[in-house]
Order: sequence, then C-alpha cells, then structure tokens
Amino acid sequence: MGDDTPSWTDDGALNWAPDSAQAITPVRAGPWSPPADMHTEEPVRAEATPAATAQLWPWRIAIGAGQGLLFFTLFHTRLIGQWPGGDAYLFTALALAGLFVPLLLLEGVGAIALTRLLPFAGIAAGLLAGLGWYHRWRLEGAETAHAGMLLLGLCAIALFIVQAFLHGRERSTSWRMAYADLFDASWGLTARLLLWVFLIAWGAALLTTAGLSLASGDPIALLLLALAGALAFHAIASLPRVAVLLKEMLVTAATLTLPLATAAALLLISVTLSEGPARLPLICTVLAALIVAISASQRSGAAKRGGWRGGFEVFAAFLLLILSGIAAWALDLRVSWLGWTAARLFALCAVTLFLAYGAGYSAAAVMALARDGSMRRLETVNIVLGVVLLGACIALASPLADPLRLAPAAQAARLEGGHASIETFDFANLPRDGARFGAEALAKLTGSLYPDIARAASVARGPQATSLPASEVGSNIALRTPGAHLPATLLARDWSPVLGVPACLSNPHETCDAWFRDLNGDGRQEILLVSGAETRWWAAVMQADEAGRWSLAGRLASGCGATLTDLRNGRFDTLSALPGWNELTVAGNRVTAATPEAGCSHY
Repeated sequence: MGDDTPSWTDDGALNWAPDSAQAITPVRAGPWSPPADMHTEEPVRAEATPAATAQLWPWRIAIGAGQGLLFFTLFHTRLIGQWPGGDAYLFTALALAGLFVPLLLLEGVGAIALTRLLPFAGIAAGLLAGLGWYHRWRLEGAETAHAGMLLLGLCAIALFIVQAFLHGRERSTSWRMAYADLFDASWGLTARLLLWVFLIAWGAALLTTAGLSLASGDPIALLLLALAGALAFHAIASLPRVAVLLKEMLVTAATLTLPLATAAALLLISVTLSEGPARLPLICTVLAALIVAISASQRSGAAKRGGWRGGFEVFAAFLLLILSGIAAWALDLRVSWLGWTAARLFALCAVTLFLAYGAGYSAAAVMALARDGSMRRLETVNIVLGVVLLGACIALASPLADPLRLAPAAQAARLEGGHASIETFDFANLPRDGARFGAEALAKLTGSLYPDIARAASVARGPQATSLPASEVGSNIALRTPGAHLPATLLARDWSPVLGVPACLSNPHETCDAWFRDLNGDGRQEILLVSGAETRWWAAVMQADEAGRWSLAGRLASGCGATLTDLRNGRFDTLSALPGWNELTVAGNRVTAATPEAGCSHY
C-alpha cells in the first residue's frame, strides 16, 4: 500500500515546527468581551435540553395558577366590596406586582439560576407593590388613565433590562459578562416575548369567543388567561429553535432597516432646514429606529466590515447626533411656548437619552474612522446607557422624578413668574395632567399673591363643587350691610355650572362677605360678593334685572393697600368713574369695577 501523505506536504518549506511554544497575544471581541484563549476551543454553553425543559412544566403551571388565583381573588372581592380587592390601594399594589413577577419567573425558570432569579423576583415584587401603592395615592380623586399606561410601560422596560442582563450573565463563561452574550440575550428575550404575546393574544381571542369577557375583569377569564400564559412560555421553551430563528429574523430585519432609517433622518434634517423641526414624536421614532438599526448591524462582532453596513453605521451615527439636537430644539420650542407638562417631561428624558446615544455613537464612529474601522466601541455606550435607562425608568415611576408631580409645580411657577398670561393659561388642565399634585397646585394658586391669578384659580375650582340648598348657601355668606337680607332668588339658583361666580355660592367650604351698594347709579342695589385673603381679595358684582333674575355684572380686584379688614370695617366709599359705574375707595385706594364681555360671565 502506497504512502497516503499528501504530495503538497513534501515541500521542505512546509516541513517545519517551532523549537518552543510561541506566545500568542489574546484577542478581544470588544471592550466588554473577555480575552479569548486561542489555544483552547471555546467552551460549549450549556443549553436546556428538551428533557430538562419538560420537567419544568409543573412549576410553570403552578406559577400560572398562582397568578390566576391572585387576579381571581382581587377582581372577585372588588366586585363584592370585600378585602383585599375592595381596598383600592392594596388592589393596585398587588395587581402591579402580580402582573409582572410571575412573568419574570415563567420566562426565567430553567434558563436563569434560581440563586439570581428568586432574589430578583423578590426585590421586583416589593418595588412593584410600592409603585402600585404610590400610583393609587397620586391618582386619588383624579381621572388620569394615561398615567397608568405609562407606569406599566416604565416597569416593563426596567424589568426587561434586568432580565436581559441576567440572561447574559448566565451565558458568560467568565466573571465578566461579554457583550456578545448580552446582545444575544437581549434579542433572544425580545423574540420569546413576541412569541408569548402572539400566543396569549390567540388565547384571549378564544376566551372571548367562548363568551368570557376580559375587558370587564371577569375573574374566571383572568384565571384561564394566566394558565394560558404559563403554557405559552412552556411551549416556547420546549421549541428553542423557533425562538432562535425569530431572533435571527429580527436582527436581520433591523439591520436591513438601517438604510431606511438613515434616509428618514436625512429627510427630517432637510425639512428642518427649510420649514423648522418636525413633530417631536416623529423625530423620536426615527431616532429609536436609528439606534436599533445601528446596534443590530454592528451585532456583537468587532471585525472591520466592508460594504454597505460599515459605511451606513458610521454615517448614521453622525445623523443620530444631529437629529437628537433637532429633537432638543423642537422640545425647547414647545416648552417655551406652553411650559412643562407630564408628557413633555417624559419627552425630556427621552431626548436626553437620545443625545447621549448620539454623542456616544458619534465618538465610536470617529474612532472607527481614525483607527481600525470597527464600531465596537458601541458596546460600552449600549451597556452604560442601558443602565442609565433602567435608573431613569425607576425614577420616573417613583416620587423621585414623577412627571405628574413636577409638571404642575413648573406650570404654577411659570404663571406666577409672568411667563404665561392668565387668559391663555389652562387652569383646569392642572388636575387633569398632574392628578393629585395638579389639584394641590390649583388650590395653592387660589392663595396667590396676585389677585387675578387667585381669582382665576378659584373659578377653575368652583364648578367642581356640588350644588347646595339655599339655606346652606346663605349660611356661608356674611352679610355686612346692616338691615339687608340676601334675596331668595339669588340663593335658590344653582350657580355651580356658571363660570365666574364666587365659589361661596356653590361650595360649602368657601365663605365670602356681601355688601349691598348701588355701583351703577340706577337706583337699585347691587350685591358685592367678596372672597379671598386679607390683601389678596376679589369680588363679583351681582346684578338683578327687572324680573329679579340675578347674574354676574362685573368684577373687582384688590388694589395695593386695600385690605379685606378695611372693607369689613366700612372704610370704603363710591366714586364716579366711567359713565354708568362708580368706583370704590378702600382706605384711600381706588378699586374699579370692570364689566365682562357681552354674553360672557367668565373672569
């Protein structure tokens, strides 16, 4: 039998071996990747086998059943007014924790070590319950449904980030988590959650077809839906190749959107140069698409890539910084015109994060052009800003930086600082936008040092009060004219839907003083209803027509030095002013009545 040695090895140039082992410098995939030992093969990461996954189904069913029983108990006891569902604070706290914590366990069991998963679930349960309690407190007496959706979104983002980090830590083979593992874990978690949403939506549709209503909080439907969610997670874990395939499809699709996102960014920049900044939500959408597309294109590799991907990554990174600056400009224009609201404070956090991404990605692009052509420095940017996003979500959902708390205070300061006119300021929006904090800000404005502001704030609060019987209305009005009596026609009317009248005519907790005075020289007595504080009072001139029907005829505001005590002690008189009306002199200070526009009683 002949020699089987290949002929190409006969060349003496190849017949060589080193006398001693050669030192080989370890290489890194990126700054967050551990050194790879080139002398050994990469260890194979342990994956859950179908047999191991099959053994987990009792645990998932138990978790799903527990979640379903929790919601069954909460909604059933709320319907019958019993504890714990009958306690609004406890209901919200348990519902928020019961919604997310079982999902963390269902998704992570079998993939994340219990020594990490269980402590995280316990900490998350405590934080979520606290946030739910706080959420119920801040919405007490307010109708702000959007705040609940925002809270759910913030909690979902924060929990996703931590869960992705836990998955990445499980994949890493050294004490330092590799960016490649975190990248795969994040996109893999996204794929599994999308599959779960699809399956749970299908299950919800089946329950609706069966006549079980989820929208009304049917306890039986919630119990069955929780069990369906547990089975959905088990089915996804039993078919890992489906999730891996979907993950690869998502990464590929995000990479292919890079040219589209770049074109959209260029279009928005060109529109800004010609017509000014576009709408902020549109700009933020394109910015988010750029970040996702650049990260997906870069993936977890550090090698220099030729072709369109490397060029688009660098170019899009610079566009990201420019477009983030445009977003900041658009937000500044809106805030300078209308002030801060809860939505704009959320937008401020988003724009700040986009600016950080733009700066970090642009720096990575500059280093890629100056050095090796690789955008691997994105690894550091993505990890650091991921942690920043986690902290921002916790702060925004808690009292630390709650936009519902900060926005009303900012609006009130803007009004009293003279940066907004009373005529254009939306007093009624304070409770709508700020819930409890907005209502408190509006109440505080009723005691403002500026009478016009205090009067307008009181008017905005007035229609919220319930109508009172005539006897109760008269009991909270102090009549200061001796021998006079409040007319029954004034007290019998329901003034609560009428804008501009003093709050004492409809609110039992508001008091006012009344004087009878002929202020227009027609020989009939008008009623001067005065409310407010010592140096910050205002008055309404109530006038009766020939049929004895009362209406708001004018208004008065306290002048400098004209105190409520002066009025009560009788130190005032009338003066001739404009034709048809007289003025008051209170302690030597002139106070003029101003009539409202015809057909309008708002002041």
